[in-house]
Amino acid sequence: IQLYSRLKDTKKLRAAYHRAMSVRGGIPHPRTLALIQELGGKMHMSQRSFDEASQAFFQAFKSYDEAGDRSRLRCLKYLV
Repeated sequence: IQLYSRLKDTKKLRAAYHRAMSVRGGIPHPRTLALIQELGGKMHMSQRSFDEASQAFFQAFKSYDEAGDRSRLRCLKYLV
């Protein structure tokens, strides 16, 4: 997902994001989940889906907070 985000390949990024969010059968590490949600929020922003972006950034913030990662502040900036 990070690779597609950096390459700005939105079609593959969207597909990888939806596949990652639909995976069931385990408990992902909060930091991993937060990273996926943060990139999903940026993807939604580029598509001008601001409500979905806001939800993704809020979920990423909560996951980063749960993991104790300082990256939560980055997500908070997108929410404000």
